Amino acid sequence: SDGKKIEYTSDENGYLNPPGYLKNNIKLEYLLVGDSYTAYPEYSEYLRNFTNKSVYSIGMGGQGLIHWQYQLKKFNSIYEKKSSPKNIIFNFYENDLEDTLRAKKYYDKGYTHSIYYPTNKYSDNLEKIDRKISFFHEFYSIIRYIIVMSKIREKINKLFFKNSDTLIDQYSFLFSDGDCQIRFENPFLNSKDYFSETNIKIFKNSINSALQNIDYNKTKVYFVYIPSPNVIYSKKYKSSAMFKNTYSTHKKIDKFFKEFFKNSKNRVTYVNFTDSLIEMGAKENLYPCNGKDSHFSHNGFKIFVKNLINKLN
Repeated sequence: SDGKKIEYTSDENGYLNPPGYLKNNIKLEYLLVGDSYTAYPEYSEYLRNFTNKSVYSIGMGGQGLIHWQYQLKKFNSIYEKKSSPKNIIFNFYENDLEDTLRAKKYYDKGYTHSIYYPTNKYSDNLEKIDRKISFFHEFYSIIRYIIVMSKIREKINKLFFKNSDTLIDQYSFLFSDGDCQIRFENPFLNSKDYFSETNIKIFKNSINSALQNIDYNKTKVYFVYIPSPNVIYSKKYKSSAMFKNTYSTHKKIDKFFKEFFKNSKNRVTYVNFTDSLIEMGAKENLYPCNGKDSHFSHNGFKIFVKNLINKLN
């Protein structure tokens, strides 16, 4: 990140926090829930440093809304002898929709252990689990694995396609901005209707299943929207059809969450300061310039957390 070597160490519970931190903090001020953006230690470290309060993250990379209930149950089991967190911050990142729908397919199939759950669409092989054994199927699986692991698709696109509009369906790609090379990951499949009646029901049930694990007399709850790089740089690269499409979906999701929490029986504060991040993204880089990571850089996490603190009551 930002050209600096980083080593992450998990604690005794398998989360990216300082070892022994949860054991030594009986009164926890902030509990962070979410995917890899939440798991990155920079998030909890900056929140801890800027507020001078205790912060513990149970973020887990590649997971979506459907997993939050299970992470909370695990947290409650390892923290059961201590007080409820004063604040819980659920962090939604835009690919959580796709991750939730993918996980739901596996859960419905009976594969509820995480070893069966792929963290990206290229490895989503559910339709092949029950395939018949044959030379063709085995050969196809090996070749497909080599293509995915070698990232040959990305290399071919980088070599032949210079126009950003040709990258609309690409999952991962690079943009060069002066001396900075930024990695983007398209969080949405253009062919999928995320707001169908079935999908909306899945999203609502997943969020409600997590929210029902909370004692609202003891804990304040926030739901924070973390936009993708495609959305944050949509103003800077406004000529790109890909970024326009992502931004359009972002607005639909934002509207869905506003209405959902407005009508929710649970007391949840919805937080979305994407417009501020877009303005900042037009002026400075919020992501590593080495093109190796689509998560916030140190500077990006610092800006994000500072904005977040202003929204916390």
